[in-house]
Amino acid sequence: MINSSERDKEIDLLHQKIQVKDQRIEQLENLLLQARQQHFGTSSEKLSPDQITLFN
Repeated sequence: MINSSERDKEIDLLHQKIQVKDQRIEQLENLLLQARQQHFGTSSEKLSPDQITLFN
């Protein structure tokens, strides 16, 4: 059976692991947001001169 001190250490370790994983998730979410903005942002909607002739 685990004593109180060992259980508290295990709980602290698990909290630290969760914190590290939460930080990694936040980093990945920010990278995904940047990638979406680069891919789908206003610069991706610019028309080339060849496309303009399609509407004539």
